[in-house]
Amino acid sequence: MTARLEALLAGLPDPTTARNGGKVFTRRYTTVDTGAAVTLVCADRRVLWLTDRLAGHAYTVAGPGPGWRVQLDVVDERILAPLAWAFAGAPVRATDPDIAIRHLHTGRWDAFSADRDRTLILADPDQGVVRVLTTDSTAGHRWGPQLVRQAMTAQLRAAGAVHAHAAAVVVSGIGVLIAGLRASGKTTTVLAALRLLAADLVADHRVLLARDPDTSRGGGLVGYPWPAPVTVRSGALLGHPQLRTLLGAPDPRAQMTGHSVTVDPAQNAVLLAGGRLRARVRPRLMLWPQLALDRSPHTAPGPPIARGEVRARLTRTRLFLIDPGRGPNEPTDDWLTDPTPPTEAGRMGQAFRTVVEDLAAVDCHRLYVTPDPVGIARQITALLPTAPLRAVS
Repeated sequence: MTARLEALLAGLPDPTTARNGGKVFTRRYTTVDTGAAVTLVCADRRVLWLTDRLAGHAYTVAGPGPGWRVQLDVVDERILAPLAWAFAGAPVRATDPDIAIRHLHTGRWDAFSADRDRTLILADPDQGVVRVLTTDSTAGHRWGPQLVRQAMTAQLRAAGAVHAHAAAVVVSGIGVLIAGLRASGKTTTVLAALRLLAADLVADHRVLLARDPDTSRGGGLVGYPWPAPVTVRSGALLGHPQLRTLLGAPDPRAQMTGHSVTVDPAQNAVLLAGGRLRARVRPRLMLWPQLALDRSPHTAPGPPIARGEVRARLTRTRLFLIDPGRGPNEPTDDWLTDPTPPTEAGRMGQAFRTVVEDLAAVDCHRLYVTPDPVGIARQITALLPTAPLRAVS
């Protein structure tokens, strides 16, 4: 298999001149103060547009420089056909979302085949190189944005960052992490903070947390958004009249309150009410939302949660990526560079333990998600530290 892959790469024509009249489009993305960067090379301008849209405020477009390289090439079907047999019995590494991705390790390359998409993905994490070979001219629309995100995430994780199933906002200069299992009320809490407290949005449902290596900034944890569309139940949108247009129906109340609505990343600014989009947060407060639809809007937030309880729950749930009673709660989508299933504690290592210890030192409270956004906002306000703290350096 290794010889076939090497022969395939050696025999490729200059791929970026094979389409679009020889035009090549290149864009380099970076994250704030981390050194992580990805250069995307393709022959389809729409791939760049889609990647820009997904990356949103999480990544910054920068000039040429070091970092990973993701290159998308449209090739003749005859180039990939000889390799089809090799993946016939290969294990399925991921399903994305309806395409089975099979994986083979070949020495230098980790090779992934998305058969339904007629795509071969070759990754060399040591060299920071990803090659996408496809016979489908539109496949890059899927793989460009996703692989840029995976390559950026791989660099952040190599520097000690770990995934957390949590949202993040900045309220009155205070970084707030809103963490919990699926359907606990995280996005409803985020919307209350954005609309009623003029909070800044960092991330809706996933952050990458790491200890800041620059002690001159005060140390502690820093959170970076894992770019993805905001997904919210229509019932939560109905609580904010200005957001009902996102439901896309003449009569929003006719829709089921449990219906999920995906907000295009290009529309994230619509969610704001005086705040802005941020690419980093320093958590000083952690909230664990809990649905409490029968409680009064005047309900007070819960008392501080003991550090031992915070540490135990974060460890048991792997930062809420796993529901102990049901299994995986949130896929990490790191199949390109992480061969170990996220349910295995062994892959967490020292970086995970460091983040858990740092989070256990952050003030943590339960927040009761009532039907009234005003009540949720009131609880958040009651928990904000009175002393000014720096949420973002």
